[in-house]
Amino acid sequence: MRTAIALCAAVAILVVVGCGDESVTGPEGALQTFDPVSDFTVDPDGGSCPDVYWETVETLDNGVTVTWTSAFGGFDYGLGSGYGAAAMWSVDLGSATFVSFAPRKKGKNTWTPKGKVPVNGVLSAGTAGAGSVPLTVSMSPMHQGNDDVDGDGVDDWIGQIGNGHFWLIIDVDDGAGNVEQVKLGVNFHLEDPDDGSGDRCPTG
Repeated sequence: MRTAIALCAAVAILVVVGCGDESVTGPEGALQTFDPVSDFTVDPDGGSCPDVYWETVETLDNGVTVTWTSAFGGFDYGLGSGYGAAAMWSVDLGSATFVSFAPRKKGKNTWTPKGKVPVNGVLSAGTAGAGSVPLTVSMSPMHQGNDDVDGDGVDDWIGQIGNGHFWLIIDVDDGAGNVEQVKLGVNFHLEDPDDGSGDRCPTG
């Protein structure tokens, strides 16, 4: 059974290591909170450390409640490889139509952390279906990071860290012709531990 403690720990890792406030803001810039819906078994790349995703729920001005995949976390990513995921969305009434998947701020601060060696990446989106769009992210270079996971004063995790920040843009119709176009934040946090390093795999 998944525990709230495990979820909080995973969310803390996702936010603290470089996503920043922008990673949890909604279409109007209002602070969002991660809904406690997650999956600790997603593992699209076949690694030993489970990948995770989070969903966020927001009620729009036209009264429609949208649920979407707001963040992905991969903790045994291989630098420069393709990381596959699917952004999903659903509405509680009416319908939603995919418009586009785009970098935030027209590319500015899409990849973080900046640092002396800024993270660089490429994202490609496949053909959207009903309620989902396939995505592939590749990051190289990434940011060198370290962490004292067990709190003993010694860094036991060393590796590469990278984040990508994007908009899922959809048109949402309340069923009565009131259409609202929204930008929904979708973020990636990927880690590539150095050989011999410990891991920060989430558990559930």
